[in-house]
Amino acid sequence: MRSRWFRLGATLGAAVTMSLGTVSAQSPGVASLSSSDSPGVARLSEPAVPGTARVGDSVDSGIITGMPIDGEIIEGNRRRFAEHHRERFDNLFTQIRNRDYEIYGDVNYMLFFTKGAPVGGAFVTTGTLNRGQLGLADTQVLFGNERVDAGVVSGISHRFGADFDGFFTQGGGFWLPKTITKSTFQSNAMGDPLIARPFIDSATGANETLAASLPGFAPGLVAVQSELEVRSGEFTLGMRPLEADKDLPLTIRLGGGFRYFHLQEALQVDSFTNLGAGFPASFNGGTLVGPGTLVVSDRFDTDNKFYGGQVVAAATYRSDLFFANVITKLAMGTVQQELNVRGFTNAQLPGGTLSATGGLLAQPSNIGGFSRSGFAVIPEVGLQLGVRLTEHITGIVGYEFVYISNVLRPGDQIDPTVSITQLQTSPTFNGNGNRPATQFVESDFWAQGITFGLSIAY
Repeated sequence: MRSRWFRLGATLGAAVTMSLGTVSAQSPGVASLSSSDSPGVARLSEPAVPGTARVGDSVDSGIITGMPIDGEIIEGNRRRFAEHHRERFDNLFTQIRNRDYEIYGDVNYMLFFTKGAPVGGAFVTTGTLNRGQLGLADTQVLFGNERVDAGVVSGISHRFGADFDGFFTQGGGFWLPKTITKSTFQSNAMGDPLIARPFIDSATGANETLAASLPGFAPGLVAVQSELEVRSGEFTLGMRPLEADKDLPLTIRLGGGFRYFHLQEALQVDSFTNLGAGFPASFNGGTLVGPGTLVVSDRFDTDNKFYGGQVVAAATYRSDLFFANVITKLAMGTVQQELNVRGFTNAQLPGGTLSATGGLLAQPSNIGGFSRSGFAVIPEVGLQLGVRLTEHITGIVGYEFVYISNVLRPGDQIDPTVSITQLQTSPTFNGNGNRPATQFVESDFWAQGITFGLSIAY
């Protein structure tokens, strides 16, 4: 393709040749030029354009001038600018018709790290001299007060586009498939050690627990599961104000377009308690007797969908064998936030399974689906290094970082305070209460890592 800079400029100039006649005073302190009677000498005593100063006129600034700025010069520059870009677009359409352009695409394998899922409170505790209540010296937190790290997440990214003479179009995206991180805390067959789930009694403000295992009576376990999935897509149109040539193999791309980003997460906590034969347990306002298994489950799902406009700036340096590409992006738009809370308690008995709504931290007071919209920004930076393998194929290694503000994350939406009258396993259950409450707490998310792939261009 023909390489060039876009240039816009105009050259203004004027030349005046005058033969001066006699100088006569028109008014005190002000001089004027009058014409001589010599043939071929221009008369300059009248203004060049009506309403403008003459040579010899006194102006406020004290500068004597007789050269007005001609508006036709500016208008001419505008016409030339419009004609220049009309020609460029005509050439673009001609290239499309004649298939005179380069198309390319690449596929990359991603190895990414993500910002851990927040867990703002203690979810699992144990203790030897108490029931695992928070605030007691013997209580040990087994899970909580930290972030759940998903570790290294594998994914895939792709890009496709076309380069014209001075213009480009590009689309692409990436996908981090659902990653599940699970932690399990289990007692032995004798129920040792104590495994409990802490909460705050809304009536008294005291720290309480729901036991999953009781030493000497009932074995049990607590399982905590975190889920993460990320999708992103974009489309960009733009121009190349600088194109590579033999003197400077550097291409600059500037563009704008559309950005989509989808973050899905979930946090689930399940407790399982094995009831021995004849062992009683409260359930749904009544009492059941083992053998059986009591299951208490809470699940918090968050879904964040971003739609917005995006600006892109990229610089590519390319030699015969190697290339380097730096890209920056900034998207701004609307994020649709959704929260879904579910909870249940099951009693699995020899005669069948009994089920009731409400777990521990997911109760009728906060169970359900909730949504709202807000504003978010997504900055992204990337670096790619490549080596040409064949005429059309290039090997690529890169680094990418992407960030999104103002999203819902599951662990931030959990209210640790519970109305015991809603708790299915409480002897005082009556189904009434207003805690836990629905929460909309915003946070942020980032993902970063390295990519490996191949690019094909024709």
